[in-house]
Parts: sequence; structure tokens; C-alpha cells
Amino acid sequence: MSFGDNGRLMIEGEYESLKAIHAVSPDFAPEPYAWGKYRNDEEDTYFLLAEYREVGEQPPNPLRFTARLAELHKKSVSPTGKFGFHIITCHAKLPQITDCWEDSWEVLYKKQLAHMVKLDEEKHGDWPEFQAVSRLVLEKVIPRLLRPLQSEGRSIKPCLVQGDMWDENTATDMDTGEPFVFDAGSFYAHNEYEIGNWRAPRHRLSDKVYVKNYRRFFPISEPEDDWDDRNLLYSLRFDLGAAVLIPGCNLRQIVKDGMTTLCKKFCPQELIAATEKMAFVPSLEFPIDENWDEFEEHNEDENIRQADHLLVPVRGKVTQAEEFGEGQAKDVLVDPPFESKRESGMRVRRSRQMEHVGRKGSKKAQKGRRRGKQKAKKRTTIKR
Repeated sequence: MSFGDNGRLMIEGEYESLKAIHAVSPDFAPEPYAWGKYRNDEEDTYFLLAEYREVGEQPPNPLRFTARLAELHKKSVSPTGKFGFHIITCHAKLPQITDCWEDSWEVLYKKQLAHMVKLDEEKHGDWPEFQAVSRLVLEKVIPRLLRPLQSEGRSIKPCLVQGDMWDENTATDMDTGEPFVFDAGSFYAHNEYEIGNWRAPRHRLSDKVYVKNYRRFFPISEPEDDWDDRNLLYSLRFDLGAAVLIPGCNLRQIVKDGMTTLCKKFCPQELIAATEKMAFVPSLEFPIDENWDEFEEHNEDENIRQADHLLVPVRGKVTQAEEFGEGQAKDVLVDPPFESKRESGMRVRRSRQMEHVGRKGSKKAQKGRRRGKQKAKKRTTIKR
């Protein structure tokens, strides 16, 4: 059951997804019978009625499971010959951009990822570094990795995908011993998109035996050399969706790291330019006097009120050779560990306090050295 307008999208989307999968491979998905809305229900509660199957091993046996998945991808045929779907489907509770038809897989995937980036920003707020690399991925990386799939004589077939293929959406049927899938959010996509969700170590499907066997049944698309980079690109879509669904987890940072890796490889100069723009951090004016503690206590609440999920940029010196390829040293943005505004404020206060103490200490040290020199002169004079 699901509730409200979003619940209707979820239920109808899953019904149509299971219907499409079952039509191609009846044993690979429960047969959906109907969906609808409860009568006389003020909460707008929606239901899905489907064939019952008893869930066994999750995920299923690698050999059987990947063979059936590859069969679905190979046998399915887009009704328009294009990428997309006839209605909106959902990734868990998140509506996807699927209700359109595109000749270009690059165009559809860009829409999908841009939509998830927008949902992430609405959920977590602004993060300039994340926005910079996500923009480069959308504008530079996606064309570089996905356009070659459909150019220079190459082509890919729009395949029906389950759409949210992770451990708990797959199982072995206890009655037949055959693998099956459920909780689908399907559309017609590049078949390798399905495998993007298997990259995450948190999933048991990330075991190399699953990918290895799938690739035996469905060969890698050309250019083959781009396989791993495409897989990382597709994983961003799933990890970003999980980051939106699970606030407070570290997946947003993982997505940013993945995007940065792709940008370093495919658009390093643009990444350098983007990070240089963000490298400047306005200096904070703190009084260096005896009233430091009172000043900080007065301003601490303001620091605490800042959004905990935002990162604070920190300047640092790195070399282009180390980070982005050959070149000279540059001032660029160095990503600190995931740090909240509160933590950052505490770090800045500590550093300023240490600076203040250091200045006071250096004055005392200078006085001590002068006194030491004066005593040394006196001892030298007495000896003479």
C-alpha cells in the first residue's frame, strides 16, 4: 500500500513495470493482477494486487540469476524503438524521468541524473563543490561516455530494465527454485545501466561473480574500454537516489568522489577552473585580545545554527601533477573530511585561539631570551 499522489505513482509504476517484465519473461516476475484506490478512504490509499511468491535466497544464485536477467534484456523490445517508458515509474519513493521517449540514450540518462541532482539539492541544500562536479558530469562526462555508444556506426538496443536491482529486490522462488525480481521501476535503457547498482560494496550483488557471469551472457557494449567508467557513471544515479532516501548517510560524499574521479579523467582542465573559482575563502575577523573567550561565547550560537550537512571549503596547496595531470602547482580547493558548520566553527576557533596563544607565547619567549642574554653578559663580565 502507498498513500497520496506519490503513492499512486509508485503503485501504478510498479504495476506497469511488473506487467512489462512478466510479458517478456513470465517466471522472472510475479504476475500483476490489478492496482487501484481504496474506496471511502480519506488518505488516498493505493494498493497493488499481484501473484504471491515465497521469497527464498537473496540475492539468487549468480549463474541462474544473471542468465535470466540477460534473457530479459535481450528479448525485450521497446514499443517505440526508443529509450523511455509510457508512464512515470519510481526508484523506491522517488519519481523518475521515464515518461518520455528518446532516440538518444545520452539525452535520457542526462535527464535522469539531472533530476536526481535536483532532488538531492532540495533535500540537503547547497554544496558548491558538489554542484561544480555534478555540472561537469552532466555537461562533459555524459557526452564523452554515452555518445560513443550511438556514433561512428555503433548502436545499442533499448532494453527493458528492472530499474532498482539490488539484493532485497531479487530472490529465489521457494517453490520453483528459479530467480525472480520485484519492486520494479522499469523503463527501456542501456542494459549496462542495470549493473550500475551493483557497484556499491554495500550490496551483495557487488560480488564480482555476478558481473562476470552477466557479461558472459550479454557482452560489453562498444567501446569496451569505457566499460568501467560507464559503470561508475551509472552507479551515481543509484547512489544519489539512496542519498536522498537516507538523510545523514555518507552516500552524498561517495557520489561527489565518484563524480570527481570521472571529471579528473575526462575534463581535468574544466575541473581545475571550477575548483580555482571556489578556492578563495573570505578571512574571518576575530579580535586578538584578552576578551577572546567572551567574544566566542557570544557568537557560538550563530555558528551552531548553520546547516549541519554543508561542507566548508578549505584552501590548500596541491600540484596539478598529483591531482589532475601534469602541470605547475596551483591554489585549488582541497576537500576536508565531511565537516559540518558547527565542527568547522569549532576548528576555526581552536586555530585562532592557538594563534592568539602563540602570539602571547612568542612575546614571553622574546622577553625570556633578552633576559637570558643580559644574564650571560653579566657572567662573562665577572669572569673577565
